[in-house]
Amino acid sequence: MNDWIDCLVVLCVVALISYYIYRGVNDSLVDSSVGSVYSFRYFQPLTGEDERFFAKVISKRDMSIW
Repeated sequence: MNDWIDCLVVLCVVALISYYIYRGVNDSLVDSSVGSVYSFRYFQPLTGEDERFFAKVISKRDMSIW
């Protein structure tokens, strides 16, 4: 019985981690920090499919003039 519970706990943890990774960060790029990983989904009009990309913030630049 304990083996089933252990297996279920491990599967739940793996499912939660996978969900978090493939779902991306629900955050604004304005509030991002260096090292954050974002998940982007782009629609490809030629194929009609969505493609997912992961991007890591390596630096930030202040684009405001004042």
